[in-house]
Amino acid sequence: MERHVADAFEQKHGKQLERVSDHERRLVRLMEKAREADTGALAESGSELDDVPDYLQRLEVLSKEALPEKLNRFLEYLNRSSDQGVTQLLAGIAEEVGVIEHRIADLNHTLAKVDFRKGRYLRSPKKSATNGYERYTRQCANCAARH
Repeated sequence: MERHVADAFEQKHGKQLERVSDHERRLVRLMEKAREADTGALAESGSELDDVPDYLQRLEVLSKEALPEKLNRFLEYLNRSSDQGVTQLLAGIAEEVGVIEHRIADLNHTLAKVDFRKGRYLRSPKKSATNGYERYTRQCANCAARH
């Protein structure tokens, strides 16, 4: 009976040691990923179990400083600023397109007066350039929304 209990204990103990070993390997992999992501304070830290206190200290600092929330706020600000910049750029382009269309109309009017052959003169048809810019704006907005 004692032998049976000892064998059962050894078997459970072996399984528990195997689980601990699996958790240690997983922790080391996660520590390596954290070191790759945080090139600052963790750059000098190793990725062994002895280095766990460094990672816990860094986690505490990040939690206190709320850096992930600050990063999210900064990304939102960056997206808003980009949207405003693109809107201003598109407004400027639309204004320039209007100026160009006006100049083309003036040229066509002048060319119509200098007609050497009746009914024939150089004409520059105006094409709307805003469709391409609207598509570009939508693409920028979609891209910003994904990031």
